[in-house]
Amino acid sequence: MKGLLSILGLVIALFISSFARADIYSQVSYQTPQSSNSYYCIGSSYSDVRSVASSPGECVSLFISSWNPPYAGNDIHNCSETPTFTDSEIGNSKAYSCEWVNKQGGVVVGNIRYDGFNKTCPPSEYPNYIYEKDDDGDGQADRCFNPMELDNASQCQNTVGSMLPALTNTASSVCVTDPTTGARCGFSRSNMGNSYQANLEMSCFGNDEIPEYTDEPMPEPETCTKMNSNLMVCVADPNEKCDFYGVCQDDCGYVNGNFYCFTPCVGAECDAETPPNVDCSATPEHPSCVPAEPEIPENCTKSGAGLICKEDPAEKCDEQGVCQDGCGYINGTFVCYQSPGSGGGLFDINIQPIVDELKALNKKFDFNTTDKEGRSDWGSFDDLFGEEDMQKLRDDIE
Repeated sequence: MKGLLSILGLVIALFISSFARADIYSQVSYQTPQSSNSYYCIGSSYSDVRSVASSPGECVSLFISSWNPPYAGNDIHNCSETPTFTDSEIGNSKAYSCEWVNKQGGVVVGNIRYDGFNKTCPPSEYPNYIYEKDDDGDGQADRCFNPMELDNASQCQNTVGSMLPALTNTASSVCVTDPTTGARCGFSRSNMGNSYQANLEMSCFGNDEIPEYTDEPMPEPETCTKMNSNLMVCVADPNEKCDFYGVCQDDCGYVNGNFYCFTPCVGAECDAETPPNVDCSATPEHPSCVPAEPEIPENCTKSGAGLICKEDPAEKCDEQGVCQDGCGYINGTFVCYQSPGSGGGLFDINIQPIVDELKALNKKFDFNTTDKEGRSDWGSFDDLFGEEDMQKLRDDIE
């Protein structure tokens, strides 16, 4: 367990420093944007139109269909030809006029302004390719991407267990972008509110409402150091603060490969070199004291922020053996994962592949065994680390 958490810390440190190692936009598919001319239709006082169209003819149709003078018998005819525009006439407006049927003279039915050539996502044939990439800086989309493919290429699963300070950033969620590769990952504010921690359910592609994270100064003390009058940051042991899956307690996580926790403090406590030793039964009002967790049912065991519970497969699986999300067998025992605050609901994750992979990794990192010691069995870790890196991992674990 300690060896695995040490390795997770090294993986996170490598990821935070370089995210994915190649430009993610070169690793996924893209489509050509939808191309069209854009015209702004401005109707006269008798044609109440304010609309964007893809052709001058579309504007004319809108003008005529909405023609409605306040007195009867004043129809129009002998209208002018539909205006045309050249590429050099971007921003120019042209009138579309007609003659009255029952009185002399003409009337402007509306004006058409040419707003230029637009390229937008998604193209009609590929509705999932909604993320626009402007490669030449002209304000127009040059390539359209599928956000799900970009999320996968960003490898955000490697940020689990990492932490970002959140003392000056105010948003509830932020995105972090690697300027070299374009990888983007989401982080959500912890319940304690002092840090952002990885959120794999967020997508930072195609959602402009999530702000970019603004870097904050983060001290890296050897023991503890004061952050402000009621908060300190201290070195901590990930084996005590994180679960088997690398999910850590609130306000705890890796920063540049080192593991820290933000710890509430009061007065002189904040200047100490060790976190405060608080008896929450005697001083429950201390900011480091959190409400007691609810009692864990007899058929469950705590796992990170949630629970893994023994369940009856007959109640969780259909006749074809297809089970609810979050349920599966571990060593012959059928269990389901319950997410925090779900009221017993199930988290949308298939735990069996996770458990199998972590067990396999534990076996590979147990260097006392003679089974599977070859480099070929390191899987994706063999691509991520060189021989020198692997030796360092062995030394750290031993």
